[in-house]
Amino acid sequence: MEYMTAKEAAERWGITVRQVQSCCKSGRIEGAVSMGYYVGKQQ
Repeated sequence: MEYMTAKEAAERWGITVRQVQSCCKSGRIEGAVSMGYYVGKQQ
């Protein structure tokens, strides 16, 4: 699986980096990996 950073996800989805981090931490983004936070590009 390819991943994008929380910053890239925030720009793609039009939300803040903090909102992406919060969604990852709470499990709302399936497949998120905590190394910083990386999100699957297919999301």
